[in-house]
Amino acid sequence: MTRKLTATHSAGLAAMQVFVPAMGRRYAKERNFDHGPGRTKAVSMLSPFVRRRLVSEKELVAAALEAHGAENAAKFIEEVIWRSYFKGWLERQRLFLHSGSPHAMVSRLAKPSGAPSSPNGVSTSMNVSG
Repeated sequence: MTRKLTATHSAGLAAMQVFVPAMGRRYAKERNFDHGPGRTKAVSMLSPFVRRRLVSEKELVAAALEAHGAENAAKFIEEVIWRSYFKGWLERQRLFLHSGSPHAMVSRLAKPSGAPSSPNGVSTSMNVSG
């Protein structure tokens, strides 16, 4: 089922307000379950608004805290923060993938700044701790 998205800040805030009652314990308990079409009470459906920066992570966290308090909204807030972190991580990977050869990428990831490298661009020394 496809729904049309009205791409405005006010539409995003309205969608957020619809989901605010579920940002607490219900979200923590039911977020990983698919109950079928139209039965998504623990799924926010806010990603299109967040992805387009029509609703910010700060607005989501503030709404969850106000409605449920820190303890009850913890899982929802963790997921908002994880989404932001992982999005940044993916963007960084995209930059590396488009910045040259695999050898150059390995060299940049493995070589401390200022360390010498071999002619093929791969670091000659790497400290690995386990």
